Amino acid sequence: MSKSTVERPIDRSGQASAGTLRHRGQRILSTGLREFALVPVIILLLIIGAFINPSFLTANNLINVAQQSAALGAVVVAETLILLTGKFDLSLQSTYGLAPMVGAWLIVSKESQGLGTMWNPFIGILIVLLVGLVVGTINGFLVVKLGFNAFIFTLAMLILLAG
Repeated sequence: MSKSTVERPIDRSGQASAGTLRHRGQRILSTGLREFALVPVIILLLIIGAFINPSFLTANNLINVAQQSAALGAVVVAETLILLTGKFDLSLQSTYGLAPMVGAWLIVSKESQGLGTMWNPFIGILIVLLVGLVVGTINGFLVVKLGFNAFIFTLAMLILLAG
């Protein structure tokens, strides 16, 4: 003999029940708390840093940290765009190291371990962008157009560029 099941009528009125609203509220609250879970740790690290070194929370140091983070932020935005397409690029960190190194190498004198070309720094910045563009174009062409495995190829490019 089969058991009969009683189906509950579907509420199509657009109004959520109290249980559903409570569940949504708890989910939003738990998600919100997860977003801020590291805030106490960051505050503790700021206090420890200020205690160890009095110049830690000065305006000059905070500006320096913001300037250093800006370049990394641009790289993170680029990686986010790559991830949105369903791919990923493991070679991004080595490109992030190679491009500025080549730019600096071209504008620094031979006495300072540069190439000795002493080019204008503006040209050095253009070279940095060009190196990043070339590496990205090679990666993109081989992964998207020729169908190479993104993980394997960008890992190989990371090893190649990092040396």
